[in-house]
Amino acid sequence: MNTLFSVIWMTWMSQNADDAPEAAGSLMVAAIQGSILLDAVVGGLLLGGISIRATFIGSVVLAILALALIGNGRTLLKPKGL
Repeated sequence: MNTLFSVIWMTWMSQNADDAPEAAGSLMVAAIQGSILLDAVVGGLLLGGISIRATFIGSVVLAILALALIGNGRTLLKPKGL
């Protein structure tokens, strides 16, 4: 799943970032590494401060928030004619 996700994401980026594919790739790597860092910090705080159940609940809340922000994905596409 992880390999498939990165291939799909990079394909989407190359189709929507025509002018600067290298910069888009750099932003993708930075976003992934920032997500790993944030996940480790938040997960550690929830696990150490509350319980293992809090880490799972936190994961579900973040997944729902991500789905709400992305929606159906149409807003992420490059406008036609550009």
